Amino acid sequence: MLWRQLALIAASHPAEPAVDLALSCLGSCHRVDRVWIVRYNEPLTHFWNTHEWTRDGVSQHVEDLQAASVDMIRWMQKPLMAGKIVPNPDTELLPRQARAYQAELRRQRIRSSINVPLHHEGRLRGIFGYDMVRRKVAWSASMQACLTDAAAYVAALLYSRGGDVPAPASQPSPRVLHIRSGGIVVSVERDDLVLIEADGDYTHLHFASRPRFTELRSLKSWESQLPEEEFLRISQRHLIRRARIRRLDRSAADGWRLHLHDWSLPLAVGRTYRHRVRQHLGF
Repeated sequence: MLWRQLALIAASHPAEPAVDLALSCLGSCHRVDRVWIVRYNEPLTHFWNTHEWTRDGVSQHVEDLQAASVDMIRWMQKPLMAGKIVPNPDTELLPRQARAYQAELRRQRIRSSINVPLHHEGRLRGIFGYDMVRRKVAWSASMQACLTDAAAYVAALLYSRGGDVPAPASQPSPRVLHIRSGGIVVSVERDDLVLIEADGDYTHLHFASRPRFTELRSLKSWESQLPEEEFLRISQRHLIRRARIRRLDRSAADGWRLHLHDWSLPLAVGRTYRHRVRQHLGF
C-alpha cells in the first residue's frame, strides 16, 4: 500500500509538492514524529534543511540549520558517502566527536534518529531521515531496508526530473537568525549580533540594539552554523562578531582582553585561541 501511494504521488504531482506529500505519507505510515531532508552544496562543505514533515504537536525545525557547516556532522560523513545508513537509536549514546550534533538533537528534543544518504549519479547529495521525540526506536533491519528504498525514491524526485526542485546555492548562511527562546521563535538580523556567550547547555545571544535571547544550543553548534569569515571563537565561553572588535589589550596581567563595539566589558582571550585572534588582526 505504501509504495502504491508513493507511486501515485510521483505520477500525479510536480517534484516539489511530490516531495512534501511523500514525506507526509512515509511519516504517517511509519508512525515517526518527524521526517526531513537536508541537502548539501556542490563541494559538500555546508548543508541546508529543505523539507520537513512533523506529526501534530511536534516542533518544526525546517528553518534551522541553514548553510550549516559540515563540521557538525563530519563524524558520519564517511559512512554516508559510502552509501551506509547511520542509525542513532539513543541520541544520548553518540560518540564524543558528535558533541555539536548531539547538542542540536537535544535542542530539538530528539531521542532517536536515523540518517539515510541521498545519492545521485554516484555522489552524496543530501540526507533523508526520521526523528523520534516521544520515545526511542531501535531502527530494525527491515525498517532500514525500507528507508534505503525510500531514499532512492526521494532522490529520484529531487534530482531526476530535470532539476524541478532547486538545490541550495553555495552561499553564506541567511542574514536572519531564527532563535527559539521562551517558547517562541524570534527572527533577528544576524548583523546585529555582537557575541554569543556559553552557559552550560544554553547560550546567550547579545545584540547591539535589542535585549539578549537565550537558547538551548551549544556554543559549538553556533560556531559550526555561523560563517567563519564573520564570527571568531576567542575562548571556551565566547564567540564574537569579527566586525565588532575595537581593540586588543595585551598588557593585562591576567592575559589578553578584547574590547568590542556595543559591549562595555572586555572579554578574555583563551590561550588556545590566541592564534586565531593574531591571524585576524594580522600580527
